[in-house]
Amino acid sequence: MEYPVNVNEIFFAEVSVANEVETKQRDEVLYQAIDELKSEYRSILLLFYMEGKSYREICRELNLIEPILTQRLARARKKLLQHFLRKWNVDNE
Repeated sequence: MEYPVNVNEIFFAEVSVANEVETKQRDEVLYQAIDELKSEYRSILLLFYMEGKSYREICRELNLIEPILTQRLARARKKLLQHFLRKWNVDNE
């Protein structure tokens, strides 16, 4: 007995696996980039994005005023982007 082969299912399964592998690699590179940041940048990023803390909570925890936190968070994002892009481009070549 022959079973019909659904080419669309095979194609989408392959695409799904490829996307999952790429996402895992990207996440690994992202976490490596985070680890390479200065500790003050790393802690602010982790508190805000990973732990979901508000500016007020982070300011209280780190004994900062909001303008300083805002500036450091902007700098941390910029540094992270630079690290990530450098690593992602090197790893994907």
